[in-house]
Amino acid sequence: MDIIISENELSAIKERADKLAKQKAYLQLIINMMQKLGMVSGLENTIETLLKIIIENIGGTNSTIYYLIENEIYTTNCQNENKLIENITDQLVKKVFKKHEFIEIEHEFKDTLLQTSEFTKAFTWIFPLNVGTKFIGAIKIDNLYITTQEFKEELPTFFNYAAAVLKNDILRFINLRNINDNFIKEQNLNYKLTEKNNEYLASNDELIQRNNEYYALNEEYTAINKTLIKT
Repeated sequence: MDIIISENELSAIKERADKLAKQKAYLQLIINMMQKLGMVSGLENTIETLLKIIIENIGGTNSTIYYLIENEIYTTNCQNENKLIENITDQLVKKVFKKHEFIEIEHEFKDTLLQTSEFTKAFTWIFPLNVGTKFIGAIKIDNLYITTQEFKEELPTFFNYAAAVLKNDILRFINLRNINDNFIKEQNLNYKLTEKNNEYLASNDELIQRNNEYYALNEEYTAINKTLIKT
């Protein structure tokens, strides 16, 4: 018995198949991005790799990460310009830091100053980096060709994974910095103790010298005194 499928049903099946194929492709992309990020270690390497992965696999003209280390705000972009900042001047990033929620902005593609006629719209994403209830920073991606609607279900998986990796590297960085600070403090203390000890030794040498001078003078006085008695 032949199964008869209407054009509408066939179209719906094709649409569903295309959607599943696209979801599979996006999921594979996210898995590959996570694998690449998981291959590096160290805060600086993780940040550099993360920004590079985003540009190479998602797109945009620039990606910038803002992250917290013990309440200090650091920022790094794709040009590896890393600095400590007192305040966030980017209002979109500032909003994400306040609400810890994702923001997507649509704007005219011509505003990006990129020379192409294929696109009419561009998008800017700011993703919060959350590990559970812990907020550790945000990533801003400028001038994307696509909206997050393209693969909104898969993106949070990657950024949550990136946040967890970044958090671990930040904790290791803090521990190493504390160890280094304690080592420097101990070195400074040892230096001060050595200085004090040298001062003590110098004072002791001076005391010995003066004591020897006292004995010499005392012997001279005794000799003179004996001469006076004899006379």
